[in-house]
Amino acid sequence: MKRSFSLFEVLLTIVIISIVFYNSVILANDLYTKNSASLNETISKLELNTTYLFIQKNLDGKYKFLDKKLFYGNSLLLDNVIIFNENRTDRNLEIDICIKKNIEVCQKWEFKI
Repeated sequence: MKRSFSLFEVLLTIVIISIVFYNSVILANDLYTKNSASLNETISKLELNTTYLFIQKNLDGKYKFLDKKLFYGNSLLLDNVIIFNENRTDRNLEIDICIKKNIEVCQKWEFKI
């Protein structure tokens, strides 16, 4: 009787440990997936912000959009651009831009000329 009770305790412990381990693996996988998506979105926003600062310093209009790439002169400024719309007036410059790597990020920029 005593041996069967000890065996029952061991089996119950193994089942509980298996459940805890399984849920820990699912949680770790979920955290990894969410962190990867957040990292990709943050990197895309950082690329857009650095491009914004570069264009703000260089409002001379030497940039061009060709084949999903944004160039400044002959140098590649930003890759994977899916939308680039520029509206220039006498006093203002408005740019709508979207990039897509793993996630699509869009911004609207306004500059005073």
